[in-house]
Amino acid sequence: MQNRTKRGTMRIRNWVFVTALRSVADVRRPVSLRSAGYLPLRSASLPPVGGLSPCSRLGTWVFTLFLGIWVFGSLGICEAAELIPETAFTPLHAELAALATSRESSSSKRRACKGVIRDAQALIKAQPESPNRFRALALILKAQQRLLGLENNERNRDAFFETCEALTQAPDEYSTYRLNAELMLSERDLSARDADANERMKVLATMVERYRDTPGELECLMAAVRIATQLGSYELKEQLVKALSERFSGNATAIAFRRSLIGATRMDIVFSGTFERLDGSSMSFPFDRLGHPYFAVFWSKESAEALDRLKQLKEQQQQYPNAIEIYSFNVDELADGGEAVLKSIGLKCTVLRLPGGRHSQTYSTYAQHDPAALRVNQFGHAIVPPSQSVHFKNQEEAKEFAHSTVYDEFAYPITHGRIIGVERYDRYISQIQSLLIGDVLVTDATAPDVVGEGTVDAIRACFLRPPHRFRLSEAEALASYKKANDLCLKALAAKPEQADLWRVRNFRIVALMGMASLSGSSGLFQDAVKEATATAALALPAEAGVVAHFCLAKEALRDGLESAKDVLDRFIAQCGGDKANFKALSAAAILAIHADSPDLYHQYRARIIDLPEPPQEFASFVSFVRDRFHQFYIFKGSPGFYLYSRVYRFAERRFMVNDGLIHSTQALPAMQLKTLDGKTVSLPDAKSDRLTLLLFVEPSASGGNDLTSAIYTPAVEPTKRNANPRPSGLLGSAYALAADNVNNGLQCITVFLSDDVARVKAIRDKLSLPGLVTVLPGGLDNPVVNQLGILSADRNANSFLIRRDGSIAWSKNGIPYQMSGKLDYISTIGLNVHINVCDSEAGYRALKAKDYKKALHLFTGTYLQKEAAGDATLTAALLQARNESDSKWKSTRLHGRALANVGLMHYETALADVDNAIAWHLRRNQFNHNPESPCSTMLHLLTTRSKILDGLGRSSEAREARNQAAVEPTDYPTYFTRIRGFNEPCEAFENRMSIVAKEIK
Repeated sequence: MQNRTKRGTMRIRNWVFVTALRSVADVRRPVSLRSAGYLPLRSASLPPVGGLSPCSRLGTWVFTLFLGIWVFGSLGICEAAELIPETAFTPLHAELAALATSRESSSSKRRACKGVIRDAQALIKAQPESPNRFRALALILKAQQRLLGLENNERNRDAFFETCEALTQAPDEYSTYRLNAELMLSERDLSARDADANERMKVLATMVERYRDTPGELECLMAAVRIATQLGSYELKEQLVKALSERFSGNATAIAFRRSLIGATRMDIVFSGTFERLDGSSMSFPFDRLGHPYFAVFWSKESAEALDRLKQLKEQQQQYPNAIEIYSFNVDELADGGEAVLKSIGLKCTVLRLPGGRHSQTYSTYAQHDPAALRVNQFGHAIVPPSQSVHFKNQEEAKEFAHSTVYDEFAYPITHGRIIGVERYDRYISQIQSLLIGDVLVTDATAPDVVGEGTVDAIRACFLRPPHRFRLSEAEALASYKKANDLCLKALAAKPEQADLWRVRNFRIVALMGMASLSGSSGLFQDAVKEATATAALALPAEAGVVAHFCLAKEALRDGLESAKDVLDRFIAQCGGDKANFKALSAAAILAIHADSPDLYHQYRARIIDLPEPPQEFASFVSFVRDRFHQFYIFKGSPGFYLYSRVYRFAERRFMVNDGLIHSTQALPAMQLKTLDGKTVSLPDAKSDRLTLLLFVEPSASGGNDLTSAIYTPAVEPTKRNANPRPSGLLGSAYALAADNVNNGLQCITVFLSDDVARVKAIRDKLSLPGLVTVLPGGLDNPVVNQLGILSADRNANSFLIRRDGSIAWSKNGIPYQMSGKLDYISTIGLNVHINVCDSEAGYRALKAKDYKKALHLFTGTYLQKEAAGDATLTAALLQARNESDSKWKSTRLHGRALANVGLMHYETALADVDNAIAWHLRRNQFNHNPESPCSTMLHLLTTRSKILDGLGRSSEAREARNQAAVEPTDYPTYFTRIRGFNEPCEAFENRMSIVAKEIK
């Protein structure tokens, strides 16, 4: 490995920066993609390194690099006022361009290069402080590189590096020029000191960080990916590609570059572009359709397959009307955009023009073949294959998946037998729409009625508070926004001069943005911008202007002329800067979603979560930014929109279970529950020494005394095959967990969101619901509902596992996960894991406090067989008897039990415990570790075993165990995309417990 790294480092001096500059140069040329897939671009003007005539080591690579810098003159950089006139650059560009094809003698070309250098230097001398003098420096650099190709000597090389040094002073506006200069200076310095690959990687990582949030960031990331590849640093390359995909997911150049990378099987992209409707208005993606899943369909009327595919969409549209929007891009460049064909088929869609057809940037970036359908989710993201060949390969491979239909990009995306946006996901889509529109910014229930006659209250009533807002259909929501807008216009017309009508203006701005979002009308959004502009011009306090500035920031993001960071920085400055209130921070987080910027979103999300007491009207938004479900799906494509994939499925299951090192620490809000006989149950209960599982449900919307089958299904009649059937659904699984708990350490509380006690009693009695059944006064209107982010409790139970200290250990809202949502047993695994984690943590604290009896009690559970709870030994057969859902913590609990027995000096029992812990740890399909190469956990177990053997007086065996533990631990990888083999959380806990073990005598 060292020799390979050394050889790679030596080769770097000759070609790594040539490769980097090729990538930097290539991305500035128009992206050209073939229908069969992206072909990596190459700079035709770069000669092979081996063909150079060596002058010196430095001269050799400098000469090669300079021949690849022709790109500088072709860049167009945004310029400020009072600049060097554009007309001054034009003849210099022309003269340099002519040199590329000139057949003049070398001496004539040298004179021409020197002439350009002198003229460009004269421009700088005449206006030395001009911001765009760096364009002149770039021209000088280009001329100098051509001169070096003709006259490679020390004087010319020194002059070239002098120009590079000057370009490093360029501001961020000219960071692309600065990047090239810094790359070449960096390579010069690294080669001079014979830097190895590790040093080069550190320099590269530092440079990438320095170019973050600058116009040159994209070029820097792409150059860095190429360099990291050449260095053999695939971990760094993976990090860089991830940054590239997250920060430039909608950039056509970045998408083309990602397609060129070897090994890509799927890509998460953002569909971007502004297109003209037939009526002359425009639609800007992803901005105008955020919150709405849709198809972008590319087709030709000359293709029989395309017409069949359009008919297929029509059939699905009839079956599921208004489920998914469709946008048509005809590649034939027909005068009517193909509208006549679409009308003849009867397909309801929006026709958009595609100038250039198959030769357009949009087609080559997003379609690559036709007919093609891009399935885009509510965040504007789509998962696509990197090439046409991979696309067809996916079609074939999808046939082999047991859990997937054949991959068909024209089929409506289906998850668990349901169309996305219909039934199980309709409220989720509505929630995202409400969030992005900005409803939360006008939900202040305490605002005075400045108009009178209840006008403001009537307007406010149009903006339903969550979770009621999420249960509106799009048609109902649109009608509410229209009503609010009409009431606002009436109020503003009645008292146009009243100074404190800004609240009414804010309502109207959000109503117009809502109408624009739900109808797809950019004209309505421009009406909102006009109202916001007028409102922002008023002399208002910072809080009063949040909604107006929010709308104007949306417009700036839609235009795309500024970076998202600049837009949000200005927005926060307009809303109070460092003193910006909670509403402004929430609006900034929503704007970051519009900008598809995870970095900015998490920056403001962290500030929101860190605030001690958010206003009650923002409780729903705070629960959104806390909720793991939402944080998993935001800023990414929907797996169900692509095809079945084990990678997506297991990654989702791992996230859902959350068997990780970072667990929830959110405190359970105070609540008062009522039992069915009128008693009060106050939570959290500081006196309880048990875990609490809260299950929020609603009676069926049908009006009967039932719960949906996903919530609870009573046990069926016993059969020979199933002699002891149990109830199913999440409630059934939860009740079983409570019943099986060895220590009776889990109380299960079912909470109905209803004030109809009689109906709840009837449901309890009909279904024979066990445990404590309660009601939450006020039902959906109780503040706890929004504080916990409870959603669709009439369709699925919302579950919360509460630790003994009153904090939430694990939760699952009422929205099903896309790949695993139908598998309720994943929820049971999640609950099992965290019940075990909570009990193990409690046992650890008892060990630390030297309360060994309590520790033994806690570690003896949680789900070892009840009949074994008091036994001195646990046999291998008994260990096999239980299901494996909590298996990864069994070894840890048995180890904790052994340590507790050591503290109690029950050495025989302790030895049986630790031997069982070792057997379980090494069990097949557990951690998949090699006994001959023990991990750190195994070494801790062997150390405990040696201590127990010493206590039993078996010194020779104790010595052998100590010798086995006296080796360097083997580090086994943790696979986050696998349910099995995940050892890191248990390993971290064992490391903590080993410290306490040393104190046990």
